[in-house]
Amino acid sequence: MLCPTIPTRGGVVPAFASVAIASLMFASAAAAQGTKPDTTKHLKVTAGVAYLNSSGNTNVTSLAMDERLEWKRPRFLWAQFVKVINSSTDGEQSADLLAAGLRGDWKSHGRLSVYALTNYDRNRFANISRRFEEGAGLGYLLIDRPMHRLTTELGSQFVQQWNLDDVSDSFLSGRAAEVYRYTFRANSYFEERLEYLPNLEATEDYRMNAEASLVAPLSAIWRSSSATCSASTTCRSPAWRRRIAFSRRDCRSRSNESGRRTADGGVIPRSGSDEGPSVK
Repeated sequence: MLCPTIPTRGGVVPAFASVAIASLMFASAAAAQGTKPDTTKHLKVTAGVAYLNSSGNTNVTSLAMDERLEWKRPRFLWAQFVKVINSSTDGEQSADLLAAGLRGDWKSHGRLSVYALTNYDRNRFANISRRFEEGAGLGYLLIDRPMHRLTTELGSQFVQQWNLDDVSDSFLSGRAAEVYRYTFRANSYFEERLEYLPNLEATEDYRMNAEASLVAPLSAIWRSSSATCSASTTCRSPAWRRRIAFSRRDCRSRSNESGRRTADGGVIPRSGSDEGPSVK
């Protein structure tokens, strides 16, 4: 039985071979046509500025600035943020906050993820001169739907803080957090973040942070630009306030033991001492 052939410039090719070559070429073309180009933006930078000036019975001026950078890969997410809030009431400063942090997330094929973070903040009106936090934990994606997305996190972190009274404290803290996002449409969503930080060494001491954001694109042309309305709050336990009060009393006690300073820089010893004033 003779095999059918197809004449070519270089000779003859069996017909079944040309059919196989044609099938391979068609499959390659179909695969190339079905493959979508990777349009994912691996690097994302967002920044916001808010200014408020109100007058009436009370004159309030507030300036808030925040910046966030994200570098996203198929399994990894690296994030960095900076937040600054400064406010004054009737000409006197009433808020002074600086916060910055780094975070890395690794996600497996399922819903489980691992994170590590380090934070720094300074809040003068909360009697915090500086505070550092280093922590790690696990995250789990509870709900992953087109419109609803809910993630929970559980971990621990080590906290080192210094008060304005030059009193330091270090302790181990737990961390429980949740992030919920409701998507209205592409690039438009509402996001809420809650964070609970209990002191594992003093169970009556804790902190809670809450933040809500509403994001929407400015126009159909500038899809990468968005308007963000956000609000955040932090509350602390009464035990934390008592600890700060104790720190202030301890600081004043040490000051009284060492003596009282005069206007010209001298030191007047505490009562009962035989020493005279000394000059630096």
